[in-house]
Amino acid sequence: MFEYEESLVFYAQKYVSVLLKRKASKEVGDPIWGSKSLDLGMDEYSLIFPKDKKRLVFTFTRGELIKGYGTCEWKDRLLVRINKILKRIER
Repeated sequence: MFEYEESLVFYAQKYVSVLLKRKASKEVGDPIWGSKSLDLGMDEYSLIFPKDKKRLVFTFTRGELIKGYGTCEWKDRLLVRINKILKRIER
């Protein structure tokens, strides 16, 4: 992966984390981007939410995080994904 792509992934992860934290109810813990120890592929990233005594894990692909970075399409795609995550977390 090129260095600039690594930066885009990092900033996309920050964007997702901030929106999730902003939109989630107060009872939900802060999201944590996980390590590669979860048997993920090279271009996959995990987002972990602590909930009660469990951990909910969501995976994102590199393409999902950086394709069209900064465009309306990119924001809409991530917002749809964030809303799906929130529905699952807040059950």
